[in-house]
Amino acid sequence: MFGFFKRNVKIQKKFDISDLRVGSIETIDRNKFKILCIDDQGFQYEHLLKNHDFNLKVVSDIEDINAVEAYDLIVCDIIGVGKAFGSKFEGGHIISEIKKRYPFKKVIAFSGSQFNPEFNKYFTLSDKSLNKDTE
Repeated sequence: MFGFFKRNVKIQKKFDISDLRVGSIETIDRNKFKILCIDDQGFQYEHLLKNHDFNLKVVSDIEDINAVEAYDLIVCDIIGVGKAFGSKFEGGHIISEIKKRYPFKKVIAFSGSQFNPEFNKYFTLSDKSLNKDTE
Protein backbone atom coordinates (compact mmCIF):
# COMPACT_ATOMS: atom_id res chain seq x y z
CA MET A 1 0.00 0.00 0.00
CA PHE A 2 2.80 2.44 0.82
CA GLY A 3 5.27 1.11 -1.71
CA PHE A 4 5.82 4.54 -3.22
CA PHE A 5 7.65 5.63 -0.07
CA LYS A 6 11.23 4.49 -0.52
CA ARG A 7 13.98 5.14 1.90
CA ASN A 8 17.26 6.30 0.55
CA VAL A 9 19.75 5.09 3.07
CA LYS A 10 23.26 6.42 2.66
CA ILE A 11 26.19 5.38 4.71
CA GLN A 12 28.24 8.42 5.51
CA LYS A 13 31.79 8.59 6.71
CA LYS A 14 32.21 9.94 10.22
CA PHE A 15 34.68 12.72 10.85
CA ASP A 16 36.39 13.93 13.97
CA ILE A 17 37.85 17.28 14.91
CA SER A 18 41.26 16.49 13.43
CA ASP A 19 39.67 16.27 9.96
CA LEU A 20 38.90 19.99 9.98
CA ARG A 21 41.38 22.02 7.98
CA VAL A 22 41.41 25.45 9.54
CA GLY A 23 44.34 27.76 10.08
CA SER A 24 45.05 29.07 13.50
CA ILE A 25 43.92 32.55 14.39
CA GLU A 26 47.56 33.58 14.24
CA THR A 27 47.79 32.80 10.51
CA ILE A 28 44.79 34.88 9.43
CA ASP A 29 45.79 37.98 7.49
CA ARG A 30 43.84 40.56 9.46
CA ASN A 31 44.66 43.21 6.87
CA LYS A 32 42.46 41.47 4.27
CA PHE A 33 39.38 41.76 6.50
CA LYS A 34 37.99 45.27 5.93
CA ILE A 35 36.25 47.07 8.79
CA LEU A 36 34.35 50.35 8.51
CA CYS A 37 33.40 52.33 11.60
CA ILE A 38 30.75 55.03 11.24
CA ASP A 39 30.86 57.30 14.29
CA ASP A 40 30.55 61.07 14.47
CA GLN A 41 32.77 61.17 17.56
CA GLY A 42 35.57 58.98 16.22
CA PHE A 43 36.33 55.43 17.28
CA GLN A 44 38.14 55.01 20.58
CA TYR A 45 39.66 51.65 19.59
CA GLU A 46 41.02 52.81 16.22
CA HIS A 47 44.70 52.85 17.20
CA LEU A 48 44.46 49.54 19.07
CA LEU A 49 42.95 47.73 16.11
CA LYS A 50 45.36 49.31 13.64
CA ASN A 51 48.28 48.39 15.91
CA HIS A 52 47.05 44.80 15.73
CA ASP A 53 47.14 45.00 11.91
CA PHE A 54 43.39 45.27 11.28
CA ASN A 55 42.30 47.06 8.11
CA LEU A 56 40.09 49.73 9.68
CA LYS A 57 38.63 52.91 8.25
CA VAL A 58 36.80 55.38 10.48
CA VAL A 59 34.37 57.91 9.01
CA SER A 60 32.17 60.46 10.77
CA ASP A 61 29.13 59.66 8.58
CA ILE A 62 28.05 58.30 5.22
CA GLU A 63 25.68 59.77 2.68
CA ASP A 64 25.18 56.67 0.53
CA ILE A 65 24.65 53.05 1.62
CA ASN A 66 26.90 51.92 -1.24
CA ALA A 67 29.80 53.41 0.75
CA VAL A 68 29.83 50.20 2.85
CA GLU A 69 30.02 47.79 -0.09
CA ALA A 70 33.78 47.16 0.10
CA TYR A 71 33.73 46.29 3.84
CA ASP A 72 33.26 42.95 5.58
CA LEU A 73 32.25 44.38 8.95
CA ILE A 74 30.52 47.67 9.69
CA VAL A 75 30.54 49.16 13.19
CA CYS A 76 27.81 51.80 13.32
CA ASP A 77 27.02 54.39 15.97
CA ILE A 78 23.32 55.18 16.40
CA ILE A 79 23.15 58.86 17.37
CA GLY A 80 24.72 61.58 15.20
CA VAL A 81 25.14 59.55 11.99
CA GLY A 82 22.90 58.91 9.00
CA LYS A 83 21.69 62.49 8.83
CA ALA A 84 21.65 62.47 5.00
CA PHE A 85 18.91 59.82 5.07
CA GLY A 86 16.45 62.02 6.97
CA SER A 87 15.34 59.36 9.45
CA LYS A 88 14.85 60.03 13.15
CA PHE A 89 16.49 56.64 13.74
CA GLU A 90 19.81 57.90 12.29
CA GLY A 91 22.35 55.04 12.65
CA GLY A 92 19.50 52.57 13.12
CA HIS A 93 18.31 53.52 9.65
CA ILE A 94 21.82 52.94 8.27
CA ILE A 95 21.85 49.46 9.83
CA SER A 96 18.44 48.71 8.33
CA GLU A 97 19.52 49.82 4.86
CA ILE A 98 22.78 47.87 5.03
CA LYS A 99 20.90 44.69 5.97
CA LYS A 100 18.39 45.23 3.13
CA ARG A 101 21.04 45.80 0.48
CA TYR A 102 23.84 43.60 1.86
CA PRO A 103 22.19 40.95 4.06
CA PHE A 104 25.38 38.93 4.54
CA LYS A 105 27.51 41.79 5.84
CA LYS A 106 28.18 41.76 9.56
CA VAL A 107 27.00 44.87 11.38
CA ILE A 108 27.67 45.91 14.97
CA ALA A 109 25.46 48.58 16.56
CA PHE A 110 27.82 50.61 18.75
CA SER A 111 26.47 53.31 21.04
CA GLY A 112 26.84 54.83 24.46
CA SER A 113 23.25 56.04 24.67
CA GLN A 114 20.04 54.56 26.01
CA PHE A 115 17.11 54.30 23.64
CA ASN A 116 13.36 54.09 23.72
CA PRO A 117 11.78 50.82 22.51
CA GLU A 118 11.29 52.18 18.97
CA PHE A 119 14.99 51.49 18.37
CA ASN A 120 14.79 47.80 19.37
CA LYS A 121 14.17 46.62 15.82
CA TYR A 122 17.46 48.17 14.69
CA PHE A 123 19.42 46.47 17.44
CA THR A 124 17.74 43.20 16.48
CA LEU A 125 18.77 43.68 12.84
CA SER A 126 22.41 44.11 13.81
CA ASP A 127 24.57 41.04 14.32
CA LYS A 128 25.83 42.38 17.65
CA SER A 129 25.16 45.37 19.90
CA LEU A 130 27.93 46.87 22.02
CA ASN A 131 28.14 49.76 24.45
CA LYS A 132 30.88 52.28 23.75
CA ASP A 133 32.43 51.52 27.13
CA THR A 134 32.98 47.87 26.12
CA GLU A 135 36.60 46.77 26.45
